[in-house]
Amino acid sequence: AAVSDAFAARLQQKTGRGGSVSMEMTFYTIDRVARVSSPVGCMRAATRAELEELAPLAVAAEREMGVHAEKRDPAAIENALLQAIEDGQQFVWAEGSSIRAMASYVSPFRNAGARIRGVCTLPAFRGRGYGSAITAALAAQLLDGGQAWVALFADNANPTSTGIYRRLGFQAHSIFRTWRLHYNSQ
Repeated sequence: AAVSDAFAARLQQKTGRGGSVSMEMTFYTIDRVARVSSPVGCMRAATRAELEELAPLAVAAEREMGVHAEKRDPAAIENALLQAIEDGQQFVWAEGSSIRAMASYVSPFRNAGARIRGVCTLPAFRGRGYGSAITAALAAQLLDGGQAWVALFADNANPTSTGIYRRLGFQAHSIFRTWRLHYNSQ
């Protein structure tokens, strides 16, 4: 955040063009998950047969998470979702065949750490603990599977998700701020 703030201030000073903060996120890590009560159902790997059901949720999640419109290409999001399913990195919280929430992870370095991403609860099931449950279960599975730590980013404008992550034991480390710089084509 400090670097992006300094850059925006310097750019405004030199060019007279300002900007505004478009997103502020905190980077959280965890090495042990706090116990939480779980709603009915369980976490399991998503299947290719569920792609049609999960794709619209993934697109909506990108929009809700404030991803800029130019980066919200539904085809690209669906392709990334399919790749995560095929790689065994996409999970759902389900009660029987009814999906309640989803989350995935990336692990750039084997057993060095993993980052949870795309945590989203279907709108009809929000406020019932499904987001907390899938985040806790996935973090625990990754840690139990040998990851040294698990991380995630949370939008500071969303007190629900940041509160969930803190209750699970995630510790805040760094704030990242994205600026949208105003450009005048004159």
